[in-house]
Amino acid sequence: MTAAAASAALTRAEMRQIYRSPASILFSVGLPLLAIVILALIPAARVERAAFGGLSVIEAFTAPIVMFSVTMTGVMVMPQTLGTHRESGFLRRLRTTPIAPSNLLVATIAVHAVLAVVVASVIVLVTIAAGGRAPDHPLLLAAVILLMSAVFLAVGAVLCALIPTVKVLAGVGNLVAILMLFCAGLWIPRAVMPDWARTLTDLTPGGASAELLNTALAGGHGSWPDVLVCLVWTGVSVVVAVRVFRWD
Repeated sequence: MTAAAASAALTRAEMRQIYRSPASILFSVGLPLLAIVILALIPAARVERAAFGGLSVIEAFTAPIVMFSVTMTGVMVMPQTLGTHRESGFLRRLRTTPIAPSNLLVATIAVHAVLAVVVASVIVLVTIAAGGRAPDHPLLLAAVILLMSAVFLAVGAVLCALIPTVKVLAGVGNLVAILMLFCAGLWIPRAVMPDWARTLTDLTPGGASAELLNTALAGGHGSWPDVLVCLVWTGVSVVVAVRVFRWD
């Protein structure tokens, strides 16, 4: 079997593994979709409110729900999937194949990126179906969601490369997720943060992604500094993960 054929087979195996993982379905798919569907079914949540800047409740919560889904997929679900592979001995068996550690990382990141983008897209579509405003630039929104997925998955790959056990991965991934969601403004709105805190969080994947997502949903074009922050985090994280990741 050639390296290309082995990588393709590995990608297919990773796709099947996602749907067999209860954690993947619950945290990255089930909870976000359940939350947006519940909001869509509540008539009062579809009414525009001055407190939300003229947005309805479901429109105001679309970005946080997308952030939650993408974050969980990137820094919790994907690292735990790779960690489980390592503890089960599956990765050691891959040593006898033409597949390199980098091939495994690419396959796993690609599969989880597709999952994150699909779920985020469904969340946005449910909001639109419930009477929310369609994004003015849907292709830009799709690009932002893809960039968000890339940066969080890259950070998750670093966690998996550095932490050998699933239990520790779960704990650290949970802490990183909480930190990223804080930077994104889910616990304290970014608008009420002090200037120094907002500037500091702008340099994190959570803060930069939140700014890009909120702007894209509102019909804006985003900020190049936020794009640059996400690209730098993605590039540096991928390089570190590829260099550090080992089969055991």
